[in-house]
Order: sequence, then structure tokens, then C-alpha cells
Amino acid sequence: MTRRLVHPTRRGLLRRRRTSGSPTPEATPGDAFGLPAPESDADPGDHAREVAPVRMPPRGRRGGGSDPVGTRTLTATGRSSSRRARRQAVRAAAAAVTARTHAGDTDSEDALPGAGNRAARRWARWGRLARGAVWGPVGVATPAHVTSAARVGVLTSFCVPQASAIDGPIIGIEVTTTAPFTFDPWGVYPHLATSPCMLICGLQGSGKSYGTKVIMTRLVHAGRQVIVSSDPNGEWSALAGGLGGQVIHLGPGTGTVICPLDEGARPADTSAADWRRAVDLRRGQALESIVSVLRTSGAVDDEERTVLDTAVEQMGAGTLGATIAALVAWLDAPPAELIERAGSGAARRLSLVFSRLTRGPLAGMFDGASSTRLDPGAPMIAVNTMGLGGAGDTVRQIAAACTSAWIDTTLRSRDGRWRVVVSEEGWDELHNPAQARAMDDRIRLAGHLRCASVLIIHELKDVEIFGEAGSSHRGLVERVLSKCAIKVLYRQSSDCMAAVHRIAKPTYTAADLLLTLPQGQAIWCIGTTTPMWVQPVAGRTLDSLIDTDAGRTGR
Repeated sequence: MTRRLVHPTRRGLLRRRRTSGSPTPEATPGDAFGLPAPESDADPGDHAREVAPVRMPPRGRRGGGSDPVGTRTLTATGRSSSRRARRQAVRAAAAAVTARTHAGDTDSEDALPGAGNRAARRWARWGRLARGAVWGPVGVATPAHVTSAARVGVLTSFCVPQASAIDGPIIGIEVTTTAPFTFDPWGVYPHLATSPCMLICGLQGSGKSYGTKVIMTRLVHAGRQVIVSSDPNGEWSALAGGLGGQVIHLGPGTGTVICPLDEGARPADTSAADWRRAVDLRRGQALESIVSVLRTSGAVDDEERTVLDTAVEQMGAGTLGATIAALVAWLDAPPAELIERAGSGAARRLSLVFSRLTRGPLAGMFDGASSTRLDPGAPMIAVNTMGLGGAGDTVRQIAAACTSAWIDTTLRSRDGRWRVVVSEEGWDELHNPAQARAMDDRIRLAGHLRCASVLIIHELKDVEIFGEAGSSHRGLVERVLSKCAIKVLYRQSSDCMAAVHRIAKPTYTAADLLLTLPQGQAIWCIGTTTPMWVQPVAGRTLDSLIDTDAGRTGR
């Protein structure tokens, strides 16, 4: 009888199996699975025939890999087999598959106990990056995100702040985590922020003065010296007195004289020539600042600058006294060589400007030699300017310019102390371009001078008062504010949010929160770290010295 392969769906049941060699003649359906032939009344030769070996290409598997290249033997029931015989063959094949599934394939290196041949290979390769391995079972969830503690704050804003471990004293608590918030300007500089200088802004009554006093008190206990350049309400003076610091009263009738042209003490590591150049530069900036405030005709022109430079040179040489009164007398009778170089008109105009410090409401405050010195050992120094109340913006700006120049003489002495200079009325010190440039120099030299500047202002929108949009003065002021790498933002109005985004650059989540912040709470933006929501905390004794809400309660 001719042997031929019959299609399984038309003539019989088709089964596959692997073989390592040639098939055995006269095989039965059970032989294909390693089982004895089933008992049957029919002739075995009638219901099973062995078909000649057929070479087929290997079939690929799911999950990668394929069967080894070899011979596949196909066994089929013959045409003359009875229906009963064919059914017995199907049952025998099913029984063989079941037996193999439960018994396992011990010949395979990937087999697992209790697993079938193909299932064993698939499960044994679970999780392997090998050929034929599978990725995983159906239903496995997406793996959890893996990150570091340094980056988790970026993923979950306001939940895990990056700057929770800042070196410094405890200031308060982080509202979102209720963890203690520690801070020191030099604890974030330079690894978290490019500058130790701070910008603190917020609406009136938002709690910025209260929070600033808490910060400065804790820094005093940490060994920093705090200098308040202007205290118009006397609030800092009470705190300085409570901490055993120095209070300097400035105003008509106080008898205190502050000379903006003081030389200061020369640092031990600075040569006399270098110190002289630094003093001359500082005196020239102070005189230009005073001129910019006292008159409205514009900046100093070339002829007037030549007169001021000549006066500074003679102060350094000792031929002219380093006081405003001596300068006015010198301008009233300028030397002949100066008249030949700059003419008599420039000296006359400058004499009229500086004489306002020797007469009128400013007389006796800035025209003579300084009657006091900053105590280098005081924990906190406050310049009380309550006596200037009602004197007008010009008087306050002159006081700010003269006091700032006077404080710079102490900063540039570099006596080894780490200081924080607080400008309670920050806009007064930035009102004229010369003073803004001096503030810019102080911020840029913060590491060299060991001084962190703190500017306290109301709303950032007020920057629009400094010249026209795009003017050099406004650009200078915005650069000064931007260089303060530590920004503490209290509640803001919706009108100033455009300026807040341009200068402070908070995240959108923080910006939305700024409109509804409770009193006393602030958003801290330190460099590029995650913003923090901070509530300053003060004890009963400190609270009695810094609380200013008594006049707002109506009781």
C-alpha cells in the first residue's frame, strides 16, 4: 500500500513530536508520546500507519527562540481505520500530553518540577534577558518609579523639599511636612544658591517683618552679627535692646552724627595703596549718591565728576577734611587749577547741593565727623530713624545713602565676623542709580565681605517707579533683586503677579498659593530647589519683642 500524508482536518488527527533520529517502523499513536499502544479489537495495522519522515523548517515560538533544526515525524491514522480506533488514538494522545504536563521534562535543562516541557522552558526563563525568555505574566503592573532622595522633591512639590537639611538654626516648620525648618544664609551658599543675599517681599500686614525678625534672632544666636541700616518704626531697636545689642538714634536733636565719608579700618591683609583706592572709590560713590538724591536735574555730568574726583583725591592726601562741611567750604573757594580744568560753574552747583546737609532739617546729622562707631562685638545693631518721621522721602533717602556708605566702612574692614545687613526700607536704598550700584557691588562681593544683604520691600510691582520700562535704572534695580538668590515671598496681590514671575520666578503651584497665603506664612525659593512653605515660630519672650499686631486689632 502506498504511504502518503493525509491532511489532519480531512482524514485524521495530526500530531507532532520531536525526534533525534529516524522514526521507528510500524509506530503507533502511543509511540509518538512514549506510551504503549491502546488495547483494541481492531488490527493495529488498520488504524495506524507510519509516514515517512518529513523535513520541515523550525517553527518560531512566542517569547523568542525556536525549536532546534531537525526532523519532525508526523504520525496520522490511516484511511482504513475505524471510527472507534481513531477515537482511541485521540484519547491516547490527550492522555500522553496530560502525563507529560504533570510529570515534567527531566531531559531539559530549563525544566521545573511539576511543569510541562514547553511551560517549563518558558517559566524557567522568567526575568532573564536570554533567548527564548518571556517578559512576564499577564497582569503585572508597571514597576514603581525609582529615584533618589535628592530628586524626589522635584517629583512631589511641596511634599519633600530638597532643602530640608540646611545647616543652621531652627526658624520654624515646613507646613506641608510639619518638619523643623532650619536655615542660615551660608548654609545654602554656594551649593544650593549662588548668593547668601535675601529678598523678602509681601503685602502690608502679611507678616514679613515678623518673620524677618524671627530669622535674624536665630542667626544672632548662631553667631552672626545683624545690622539694621534703618529702623523707621523703632521695632528693631526694641529687639536689639532685648538681645544686648547697640541702638543708634538718628534724627534732629539726637546729637548723633554719621559721616558717609569715613575711612574705616584697613584690613591686615590689604596694602596701603589698595586700601586707598578702595576708600576713594567708596567716597566717590557716596558723594554721587547724595547728589542724585538731593537734586532733580539729573545725574552728575562730566565737569561735576571731575570736581568730585579732585575732592576725593585731596581727602586721601590729607589736604582736605573727609567731612561734608569741609567739602562745602572747599567748593565755595575751589583751587585755581580746578577752575581751569572744570570751570567755576560745576563747583558752584555742587556747593549748593551739599550745603543742604549743613543747613535746614538735615543739619547736624551727616555734615561732620561721626560721633559714634559700630560696635564690632554687638550681636545686633539697629539705626533708629524714627526721628526722621514726617521729614519726607528725600530726607529718608539721604539717610539711607549716608548710613549705607557708613556701614560699608565696617564691612570692608573684614574683621572676621559674618554679618547680615537688613534694609527695612529697601526701595529707599534703590531709589537713585548710584545707591543701586553700591547695593549691586555689596551683593556681588557678599562672599568677599562675608556679608549677606536682606532687602525688605512691599510689592515687586513698585519696581515700576524706577524710570521708564527698559531704562538703565529699572534694569539695574531688577538685576539687584534677581541676584538675591534666596527669595521669601509672602502674600501677594493679583496686580503684582507679573512682576513676581519675572523677578522671583516661582513655580506655578507656588504662584497660585501666593494669592491666598495666611498671615505669617511664606514661600521660600532658595536657588533652584523646590519651593518650601514655611511658618516661622517664636517663643513667648521673643514674640513679645517682635509682635506688631497690637495696633491692628482695634482692641
